[in-house]
Amino acid sequence: MKVLGALIAILIGIGVLFWVKKRKFERTNRAGVEQFTNYSSKILVTSMEKFAWGAAIACIVIGGFLVL
Repeated sequence: MKVLGALIAILIGIGVLFWVKKRKFERTNRAGVEQFTNYSSKILVTSMEKFAWGAAIACIVIGGFLVL
């Protein structure tokens, strides 16, 4: 049961990392510059993605410790 929870945490972490990278890729234009509608959306989106990135890394690390 403990291993199943660890695998779920790791998969959720990897899924969130993939989601964040995909969103960043979809915002990037041909020149490699991220485009936002306005400054406040840039601040909100990047803050949310940094939080999600940290939570995903935490899930992967916790899942790795639970496997042991």
